[in-house]
Amino acid sequence: MKVILENIDQLANLLEDVTEQTQHTADTCISAQQLLDNVLTYNFLCLLHFWNNVLERINRVQKRHQDPAMNFREAAADLDCLQAFLLEHHDDICERAMSYGKSKCEDWGIEIQRRV
Repeated sequence: MKVILENIDQLANLLEDVTEQTQHTADTCISAQQLLDNVLTYNFLCLLHFWNNVLERINRVQKRHQDPAMNFREAAADLDCLQAFLLEHHDDICERAMSYGKSKCEDWGIEIQRRV
């Protein structure tokens, strides 16, 4: 997910190129266009940023829990710290994700459609 987030501009450009190239089959061009249409949305961009931040923290804890030397007390403390972090910073994580999505939409000229 981190790789997609860090290279979202290149991904969008690649998908645009595929949709415009005549060397690809019609199915490939249509699939690339559908994927591009779904990637270039406010919701996708926000969720990409949001889940990247959340899953990065979860992944760190999960890797620690795979250590054979890990004991239950340390594992429980890790989970408590993860829970405390998410509870304390959930507003900030959401705000940064929405800000990222809005910024990318402005950069690419994408209309932000919000649900009522």
